Amino acid sequence: MNLDRVIAVRTNKTVYRDGDKCIKVFDSDYSKADVLNEALNQARIEETGLNIPKVLEVCTIEGKWAIVSEYIKGKTLSQLMQEHPEKKDEYLRLFVETQLLVQSKTCPLLSRLKDKMNRKISQADLDATTRYDLHTRLEGMPKHNKVCHGDFRPSNVIISEDGTPYVIDWSHATQGNASADAARTYLCFWLKGDLEDAEKYLNLFCELSGTDKRYVSHDSFVAVNASSPQFTPDAIDATIMQDTSYYRVMDVPGFWKADRSYFHHMVGGYHAAKLNRYEDLIQRILNPAVQLGYMPELRDDSVRASYPDDQRAMADRLAAAYRVLDMLNTRYIITGEADAPVLVNTRAMGPAWRMSAFCVAKIKKQFRLRNHSGRRVRKK
Repeated sequence: MNLDRVIAVRTNKTVYRDGDKCIKVFDSDYSKADVLNEALNQARIEETGLNIPKVLEVCTIEGKWAIVSEYIKGKTLSQLMQEHPEKKDEYLRLFVETQLLVQSKTCPLLSRLKDKMNRKISQADLDATTRYDLHTRLEGMPKHNKVCHGDFRPSNVIISEDGTPYVIDWSHATQGNASADAARTYLCFWLKGDLEDAEKYLNLFCELSGTDKRYVSHDSFVAVNASSPQFTPDAIDATIMQDTSYYRVMDVPGFWKADRSYFHHMVGGYHAAKLNRYEDLIQRILNPAVQLGYMPELRDDSVRASYPDDQRAMADRLAAAYRVLDMLNTRYIITGEADAPVLVNTRAMGPAWRMSAFCVAKIKKQFRLRNHSGRRVRKK
């Protein structure tokens, strides 16, 4: 391959032209996985029918990974905007129309934008509270499956000699919320210092896509610290937080929500990674209390005995769930009822238990125990 003609130099990569081929050569220390992922993204986008350069091969050149694709003869929208400033608005409209065409496609095999952003947040050098805040806000955003370019800017759109727009550089492609992709494009303009075009772009995107500007406007881009008012405790939280000892809280109407976890140790809540044992405890034991709420009178055996046969089994299951709540040190139960929004469970067992008795169980199988170093422990 002839690498004499350089057509672009970017961070960690250099792009060459060899006849009708475009060769993107990555630095020697560039991740092999990232190179292959970019080629795979581009190949998958080809299947959507969008106008993009087709991947021809992935190879190594002098020990460096390279992606060989079709060369598209033309100029980028960035170049055209600089050469013809009088047509800038026209080119900006074409830019937005091209982005909307991209976002009109779906590609189920692409990585999900939310998953990518969750990984980025987890890897960021931020304190745990800020990461939790960002994860919570991200989880509350709508789930979409539209193709998102991830770095859609005028320099990544080539207008061919016949006027056809081609989109290049698919290394950050994902599937997700199209407005999030537009918000990133807005930031690209804004961070470059082109505030006027940033506003023009945003207005045009919202106009052509029918999106409310408030959904993606710069007012949404605030420091994480500025978002803290959304975690302001309500009257119920404030009442419970007067108790500064260690305990857990159960929110019956909001059992699966995560917002109160910001203030309390919750029995329920939400997390993408769930412990199987605890999930099993919820589904098998606590679920009746989650569905029907907390009725302390059912702790009394005589009360349950007075129930008809067809209702007694459920009453017994509720009583069993309440005993498990005691075990979990659930001192406060949020009922969602206006007359008694919070109930105090006086039977909560505290953060530690004390055995009243123990017994030795005989088992049929003999297990070979190992200590923390992996060595077998001799049987005494």
